[in-house]
Amino acid sequence: MVEPGGEYEIRFGPTLKGLGALVVGLIGCASCALPSGMTGIPIWFRVIFGILIGAATAGTLITMFSRRVALRIDANGITLTTGPLFPKSGLLFAAWPEVEAIVLWKQPSANNMPYIGIRRRHDIQKSKPAAHWKRIIALAGAPHIPSDLAAHSHQINGWRLDRARLTEAVGHFAPEVEIIEID
Repeated sequence: MVEPGGEYEIRFGPTLKGLGALVVGLIGCASCALPSGMTGIPIWFRVIFGILIGAATAGTLITMFSRRVALRIDANGITLTTGPLFPKSGLLFAAWPEVEAIVLWKQPSANNMPYIGIRRRHDIQKSKPAAHWKRIIALAGAPHIPSDLAAHSHQINGWRLDRARLTEAVGHFAPEVEIIEID
């Protein structure tokens, strides 16, 4: 139950999916360090692959242990952020008067990656223009999602969404805002 004045906040942290990615990344890095005679893979390919997989593994580690806020619902509105590698570019805030609905959806082309998005009221000017690249990704990977919704969405990745607490917090701070699930 959300207490009066209480907010719902989720931080990035270790998840089963993140730990799996970390293990795969560490195995990939270790395989690049094996002598060429054991693998038969050219050294130049192992160096490039090692750098790429090492960077991805480092990004996963940084995200898992940053403890940065991923989602916050309070009296002011809803705040969504991306991981710590791109802190300012991924900040998305909407005050409650701007919010028509909170939409939970999945991107089928990305193994049903879950997303949370903000559907803004049509009569209110958007506070921050949506990134053009998000619209392109949405059209390619989730054609069933309107591009303006996709542009104001973030992946639920590196943190867990508690739908019951989400419903309680939204009901407490903005009972007129719907929570919609799109399959």
